Amino acid sequence: MVPGKIGGERSATSGRGMNASTPVGREGDAREVADVIRMLCLPTSGYITGQTIHVSGGLFMRERRT
Repeated sequence: MVPGKIGGERSATSGRGMNASTPVGREGDAREVADVIRMLCLPTSGYITGQTIHVSGGLFMRERRT
């Protein structure tokens, strides 16, 4: 799991250099990360293995510009 910039108490000081906003236009919420973890724990996700899941509001896509 690779969470992007997640809002919270430390968000004002963490992630320096991440001034660009995400493509969705906001910081993430810890509940959104928890929702993905919860989904991965369901029996219906039993066939998902060895994946890196970015929960970043599209920030990873933006950084990969060539």
